[in-house]
Amino acid sequence: MLDTLPESVGNLKMLIVLELNGNDIVNLPESIGGLTSLEYLWLEDNQIQTLPEAVYRLPTLKFVTIRNNPLKNLGKAFGFGS
Repeated sequence: MLDTLPESVGNLKMLIVLELNGNDIVNLPESIGGLTSLEYLWLEDNQIQTLPEAVYRLPTLKFVTIRNNPLKNLGKAFGFGS
């Protein structure tokens, strides 16, 4: 089971699917923004409270699943709140 991802994950420029369901991940590194080919990001059943801003800027991202995480605030990222 993973509780962290290394910063080097951002070097996987050609990665299309990242499936991390069912781990104990608390934070994703900002370097995830380097995954410029990523289309599918699976994050269900972790301990993630916030997503790094870099996730919202991924150019090819089509699908994210974040169910069953203790998320605190996604409002601004999805156009809600101020």
